[in-house]
Amino acid sequence: MRNKNELSVENLFAFLLLLIYVITVLFVILSGVGVYKKTVELGNNHFNSSTAIMYVRQKVRSADSKANLTEENFRGRRCLVIENNENGKTYKNFIFFEKGYLCEFYISENSNLEDVFPTKIVPIKSFDFEIENNLLKLNAKDEDEQESNLILYLYGGESR
Repeated sequence: MRNKNELSVENLFAFLLLLIYVITVLFVILSGVGVYKKTVELGNNHFNSSTAIMYVRQKVRSADSKANLTEENFRGRRCLVIENNENGKTYKNFIFFEKGYLCEFYISENSNLEDVFPTKIVPIKSFDFEIENNLLKLNAKDEDEQESNLILYLYGGESR
């Protein structure tokens, strides 16, 4: 008769199989966590620059015409200006980069620019645009040096 305190080969083999199974499961879980962290990090790094570009894209698309887009200066900053006509009045939406943020303000054509306080939209490192023929080229870079670019075709109308 065997002693109950002795480990049999069968019990040892079962224990080793269980140990290998547990180690394999832990390895798979930990590697999955690492992949998930990297995926989230990549998505977050690109979030601010792509948000800035998509925000400007939506504003430009609402303008409906190339004739409604101009470039102006506001306090020494180069601004993309989108004009809208509502109820017989002309309004201007200024979009520009200032102190680490994409900023904007919306005013009527007769308003005094000195009384304007811009709204911060999203933190970014840089924002630039170029209006060339019927194309609007947008470029934004966030704090992590992630860059987003977009080229929009501008519909109809003559440029000013």
